[in-house]
Amino acid sequence: RVDANTAGTYYVLVSNNCESKRSKDYEVRIKAPIVEQRWEDVMILITNPKDNGGHTFSDIQWYQVDTDGNQIEIPGATLSYYYSNTPVEGITYVAKATDQDRRLYESCPVTGVAYDPVEKILIYPNPVKMGETITIETHFSEDDGENMRIEIISSDGQKIKSLDVTNQNISIAMPNIQGIYILQLIKGRNVYEYKVVVK
Repeated sequence: RVDANTAGTYYVLVSNNCESKRSKDYEVRIKAPIVEQRWEDVMILITNPKDNGGHTFSDIQWYQVDTDGNQIEIPGATLSYYYSNTPVEGITYVAKATDQDRRLYESCPVTGVAYDPVEKILIYPNPVKMGETITIETHFSEDDGENMRIEIISSDGQKIKSLDVTNQNISIAMPNIQGIYILQLIKGRNVYEYKVVVK
């Protein structure tokens, strides 16, 4: 048994007094999970080095795994997230990516599960066009809605906007870049996450 703390390709060298023999190469995958489900129709590749073992990924490709274990490449699915037109429940996905040292990584298969959203706010329009404004209606009582913060975060974990709010209805201009953004509603110790699609 060999324990490797760093993902990569390894081999075993066996030697005696007369000769040495090298084994075949063994690929060691990253131990930390690098793919997770977000909402009912999105899978995310964790690209923040602080959360994925220190890796900066590029050349991303998503695959769907069929019942026989075959990986089927999803055309055009080359972003840090995969946005499905239908719920991902019961469907298994794998992401492959290259790190900063040009090593190829493959995530462990992740199967989508049923998603039960917490309906604390209403966001519209969603999807929204680039640079346009969304309206956020909170479903808290007037007293309960005080001391809230709303943050807009990109799919790679970058905070785009942050503002403290007390109103029931809030308007926020979205970025001029297409993608899926995370809208976080922070109230006390509770954090609620919602998806906003910018097209």
